[in-house]
Amino acid sequence: MTRRIGTVVGACTVVATLACSASDDALDSAADANEMRAPIGPVTLAVGGDAMLGRAFNGLLAADPDYSIWRGTNELLSGTDILAFNLETTITANEEKWEGKNWNFRLDPALSEAAFNAVTRDHGIPTVFAATANNHALDFNVPGLLETIENLDRSDIAHAGSGVDAKAARKPAIVETTAGVRVAFFAASTVCSCGELSLWNATAQTPGAWMIRSGDDAGWQQAVDAVREVANDVDYVVFSLHWGVNYVETWPVEWMRARGAQLVEAGVDVIYGHSAHHVLPIERVGSSVIFYGTGDFIDDYSGVEGFRNDLSYIGRVSLSPDLPPEIDVIPMRLVHEPGHFAMPLTPGESDFTTVMAATRLE
Repeated sequence: MTRRIGTVVGACTVVATLACSASDDALDSAADANEMRAPIGPVTLAVGGDAMLGRAFNGLLAADPDYSIWRGTNELLSGTDILAFNLETTITANEEKWEGKNWNFRLDPALSEAAFNAVTRDHGIPTVFAATANNHALDFNVPGLLETIENLDRSDIAHAGSGVDAKAARKPAIVETTAGVRVAFFAASTVCSCGELSLWNATAQTPGAWMIRSGDDAGWQQAVDAVREVANDVDYVVFSLHWGVNYVETWPVEWMRARGAQLVEAGVDVIYGHSAHHVLPIERVGSSVIFYGTGDFIDDYSGVEGFRNDLSYIGRVSLSPDLPPEIDVIPMRLVHEPGHFAMPLTPGESDFTTVMAATRLE
């Protein structure tokens, strides 16, 4: 069951778990950026966090191509135009791991169609976007990254965040709904788990992912410029950010809020964040929304002491011209016996309350 958070009237009204804290100047700038284009709509997005479709899912999907990663969510996602998540695995037959990494995730290319069917089957979702900028993009080196991109193209999955060079990695995926609504998707990461972020950063001459350090003003300005360049050609802009450390001890993380406001000011309508592996707050900034951390979309491991990494949510955002975004939260629990799958929570469950409380910006 979804929990309707509601909409706002005016630039900054607190409703349920959402709050606004950007400065008036930032809000005015965000409004000016949105006035640069005349969006059409509506369009409904569903966003989730890390999808670890490799590792144990290889065996599960090989044994049963109809294996269901989500159970009981088809009605909840009815009417969704675009599903977006962070693809936290490679799709490659290459077995040469990035040296020195503790965890290297890989999905057998022969199972990729079954894996994506497991995500979208029965939900009637026409378009799927997978972010490929994260700390597992090059788990199996450059050949693994490039093969992942090829397999996503083969499966007709839109993607952004990595490529043959920096230009390709920073290029948005622009998808168009059957109603003609154009949405640009960007993706970048502040973490790599590879020893040195620059080793994975795509350059003018080398493949890689779009990597930006949290304190890299020039890097974030490149993101701002990329958004502004495309904003007039599309109706809405979405930015996937694999940002911050795993398991956030305290909130707020001020640099995340500052960088999020910076992108909103440039014209981003929705930011969906991931990396923490547990739920972080949701914030409205002007007429945009930032999901700082949606938790894991699907994974194959059990709990980490002190954190509820078995809890997550899917954020549904309905975007319409001249209206603030309408936001639904679908709280989920990741179950690991038998197999690994995600189940929606209901309002009567204590975990439902836990998820909703974690989305609240104090």
